[in-house]
Amino acid sequence: MEAPGGADVPQSAPTVATGSNQRRWLIIVAAIAVVLVVCCCLAVTVPVFAARSVLPRAIRHGVSTEVARQLPATPGRGVAPGEYVITQQELQSSLRGGADSANADRLIVRLTPAGIEIGLDSAGRGLTYTGLPTAENGQLVMRDMQVDSRLFGFLLTPGALGNAIEDAVNGYLAHNALRLTAVQLGNGSLTLTTAAN
Repeated sequence: MEAPGGADVPQSAPTVATGSNQRRWLIIVAAIAVVLVVCCCLAVTVPVFAARSVLPRAIRHGVSTEVARQLPATPGRGVAPGEYVITQQELQSSLRGGADSANADRLIVRLTPAGIEIGLDSAGRGLTYTGLPTAENGQLVMRDMQVDSRLFGFLLTPGALGNAIEDAVNGYLAHNALRLTAVQLGNGSLTLTTAAN
């Protein structure tokens, strides 16, 4: 090609994408995709594992707080054996107080002769854990623990919730040299009968 004035202008060879450039871009795109997938997985799994440790701790704290309120220890003597009644309202208040969440007021506790229900109510939809407390070998044992949501059953298994309740009650009783001889459920109440160890 000739430029004005008669000088020849060198022509550049047409640019053609080579196989190595295409591979390089594919590797970069794949690396970015892998990083995004890893970030998404972490965004889901970290809160799940946090919930699995935080929820039982909050339940344990709320239950143990209410047991300590209803079975008060006197200095030098500890807790006297006897019958102690925990009401549904008192237990619900303790659990709500132990929850570090804006949704704590949605926490619901129901005590009926059929068992204990602990759940969350959200705009008419919710989830509920149920179980039956019994006295076995001087300790509280939660039987037939169930949850009505698979997702929440994954976050906090019914067994983990049952263990948190058992640990709260049994730990307090053991610390005060008591054993549990009977558990009686009523409408809105839970009666624990204790004896000296």
